[in-house]
Amino acid sequence: MPRTGARYTSVDAAPTYQVDGLHHRHIVDLVIGVLSDKDSRFAKSYHYVPNELYWQPPSASSSDLSTNPSSSSSGSAESAPPPPIRVYTDSYNTDAVLEEEKKLQNMPRIEGDDPKLEYAIVSLLVWSDETALSSFGSAKLWPIYLYFGNLSKYIRGRPTEFVAEHLAYIPDLTDKFKDEYEREYLEPPTEEVLRFCRRELFCRIWLLLMDDKFMKAYTEGIVVMCGDGVMRRLFLRLLTYAADYMEKVKITALKPNSNHRCVRCRMHSNDICDAGSHEDSQRREDVRKDDHTTISSINQARKLVFENGYSLAGTRVKDVLKGQSLTPIQVSLSNAFSIRLAETGLNSYEMLAPDLMHEFELGVWKNTFNHIVRLINAQGEHKLAEFNRRMRLMPTWGRDKIRRFYEDAATRKQMAAHDYEAYLIVMMPVIEGLLPLEDDKTVSDLVFELANWHALAKLRMHQSATLLNLQRATEHMYAAMRNFAEKSCKHPTEELPSETAARVRRAQAKPGGAPPGVGTKRLVNFNVMNTYKYHSLGDYGELEHRHVKKLYLRTNRVNFARQIALQHDYRAMIAHWRSNDGYTPLSLRLQNRQRANRRPVQTSPLVHHVISDSKRTPINVYSWVDDHEDDPAVKNFISRLYEHLATRIFDGTMYSERDDFTSEELDGIRLFEDRMYEHKTLRVNYTTYDMRREQDVISPRNHADIMVPAPEFDSFPYWFGRVIGIFTVQASYQGPGSTTQSRRWHEYEILWVRWFTRNDDAPFGFEHRRQPTVSFVDANEPGNDPFSFINPDDVIRAAYILPRPHHGLTDDLLKPSKLARKIGVEPGTSDETYLYSLVLTQRFADRDVFMRYHGGGIGHRHTDVEPDNSNRHRGNESAAVYDDDASRTASDQDQSLASSRVIGTNADSTGPLVSAGDDDPTAVILDAEGAQEDPDVHDDDPDNIDLEQREVQADEDDEEAGEGDWDDGPGGLVSDDEFNIDDMYADEGYARL
Repeated sequence: MPRTGARYTSVDAAPTYQVDGLHHRHIVDLVIGVLSDKDSRFAKSYHYVPNELYWQPPSASSSDLSTNPSSSSSGSAESAPPPPIRVYTDSYNTDAVLEEEKKLQNMPRIEGDDPKLEYAIVSLLVWSDETALSSFGSAKLWPIYLYFGNLSKYIRGRPTEFVAEHLAYIPDLTDKFKDEYEREYLEPPTEEVLRFCRRELFCRIWLLLMDDKFMKAYTEGIVVMCGDGVMRRLFLRLLTYAADYMEKVKITALKPNSNHRCVRCRMHSNDICDAGSHEDSQRREDVRKDDHTTISSINQARKLVFENGYSLAGTRVKDVLKGQSLTPIQVSLSNAFSIRLAETGLNSYEMLAPDLMHEFELGVWKNTFNHIVRLINAQGEHKLAEFNRRMRLMPTWGRDKIRRFYEDAATRKQMAAHDYEAYLIVMMPVIEGLLPLEDDKTVSDLVFELANWHALAKLRMHQSATLLNLQRATEHMYAAMRNFAEKSCKHPTEELPSETAARVRRAQAKPGGAPPGVGTKRLVNFNVMNTYKYHSLGDYGELEHRHVKKLYLRTNRVNFARQIALQHDYRAMIAHWRSNDGYTPLSLRLQNRQRANRRPVQTSPLVHHVISDSKRTPINVYSWVDDHEDDPAVKNFISRLYEHLATRIFDGTMYSERDDFTSEELDGIRLFEDRMYEHKTLRVNYTTYDMRREQDVISPRNHADIMVPAPEFDSFPYWFGRVIGIFTVQASYQGPGSTTQSRRWHEYEILWVRWFTRNDDAPFGFEHRRQPTVSFVDANEPGNDPFSFINPDDVIRAAYILPRPHHGLTDDLLKPSKLARKIGVEPGTSDETYLYSLVLTQRFADRDVFMRYHGGGIGHRHTDVEPDNSNRHRGNESAAVYDDDASRTASDQDQSLASSRVIGTNADSTGPLVSAGDDDPTAVILDAEGAQEDPDVHDDDPDNIDLEQREVQADEDDEEAGEGDWDDGPGGLVSDDEFNIDDMYADEGYARL
């Protein structure tokens, strides 16, 4: 315990205080207990052998053959396969772990070890973050979590798997410490002393965790019979430490927000605003190191404090430490590793991982968004009200990915990182036209670059091309920030009313109350570009907090840290017992009983889509059309329906090569009892860019927009439509050339779609920093057909389409239609007469949608989207960034182009398009040895649904299956899978196109 003026013979002679209440576990015991558990359901899921992972893109010839069954292999020469592309999916195939593995295999073996004993690395991933346990009161917890990098991140990211080990709960300095300090020095501790002691406590705890047993396991390893039955000598490696900025400075003994505030390099704070420039890249090379100079500076400062009695905040101590902005913390994590592992060459500053949530979503973007709101408010309060109105118009997306925006979106408080991420996704159409023209363009450019960088940074599967594009996107994002600061932030901006009120409350809470004039609005400058969080973006898990907050509710609020620790152990043990004895808890039995009563639809992740088999809503086609004869949506409804069925029968593709069906052929199509059956939901299963299976729920009432592959004549890869009806029909063909097979009844699933058309007058793409703009097809133009029917197999997935309120509403594209406008676009506006004139297709809705525009998604059957497209930017401010594009190696360019594929067939082929939503059978994942990786290894995505175990519940109107038996129809009913059109034509000698 230091005190200004108190002198001691040595640092160790100063008074000490023993802190009680620490709950911790020994790291070595924890590792042995977890990895030796043979009964664990993850016993065989740990990766003990690091590897390089490569993707072998399909060659052009194999792509043609897979998408065009009718083409002949002898008709074209086989092209050489493209080179494999390096893929990064998890910590065990990164360069850092591979380098540690190389060092391990080159080190001398431990004396006495069997030659067959396997040496392996255990990657330890540490994360700590102080969290509040309740919205009211002062209860808080500071946990340290430990994850195993040898386990897939898709498992680590699921809190319900209980793979996050609670390593320690850091206690706080209570009033007992203040009383002890006052008894020792006859005066209370100053804020500087309390700050010093808290940092010292944090680092002392880490010194306790890294005991001699841990250091021995780090250097010599420990022999463990692992859960998979293999004896190994395991060497512990502390791979990453994730924490927010305030904890990082405690770990590295730095002074926060000082002249040298970065925890990875020694760049001066005055140079942070130059991020993204060539000079900035050179300055980042001056990295921090655990060298003798750093340690000696800290020891010299501690002697001045304890032996000479100098103040912690005094000039004498600061002069010793200011060269690196250090604090006199002797046992920082950096010092502990430097002293005990100096011979290994470990630089502990490198293990501090970037924190996307705190540094970008709650840092750079949050503060940038707040300043954009100030700029809008400076245009008048009516502009801010318009901003809030537009935010309320933004639709939801996915399963809680983007929720409904409620009142006062501009100044909402206590928002989580997820909320700010949603703001970033929908921001471009919201701010359009709220600022003067030049500022509007600048802010839109900035938002696009921030969203593009954020999407790349959050990818769960990276390739060589995406890592290169992330580096370039970082430079473009920094350039856009500088442009924003120079052009738009020159306007004076004042505090928002909520910010002024918050400042007044803080001032009133201080002793003496608020001074006069404190309620006057102050000018606010844009200061994001001078912060560490802004600087850290160039260096490039919150879920576990939910557990401790839930467990806190089960405590008596007294000594809750110990109770939470015990409950965590109990829950982990119960989960382990249940996985082995097959016990089903009461809550789960009740859920299963409710599901059984609802007769849910069983689905497989291998099927492309699911529509309920309910027959509860039959519609007589002719009567229904008569009832809606005044609705423009049903114009030519029956003829379009018959033409679509003819396309399915005679061709089977979305874009038929034949559109000249004769009247006799169309008259030969029969509908069973002239009925079609309406359904409420369509569930589309698709393969994501990272080889996962996901599902979108599409409903005409909400989330009705879809994307389908564009035909070959369109330069853009996708078409967009809005589903206004989901039907199944039972049809047969009894016209010319019919056979016994064709005269049987077959069920067809049909989507009734209102199409969007792309606005080619508005430039879009990475080159223009804008997103594609579409509008509904104009029904008044001669030759336009805004409605049609499509096969659900042609749906890729749902599309997130946002309105552009700045362009207003229109009723010119379609006359009033209740059928075509089932989704209201604005509260208080009749959705029967108005729709927005222009809407925006959102490419940043989620990772998978982004990769479909970016290109290179391994799990996608791709269109001609090249990953290099994201490098094409316009503007003088970023032109210099890409001067070295021509110097890229041919291998890099080939890898970028090789990950792009064409969906459908080539120009000389008449074969059908591939099923757009299906996973790519030609996408092969290879390890470093060329062996194929099982794509099901990573089937525990926290954001993905478990389609094999989950029962997909149909809509509440589709819950019960049909009452009647489908086989009652004339000729019997067969499924579409059983019907082979080739067999039908084989008897009559027809040639299939």
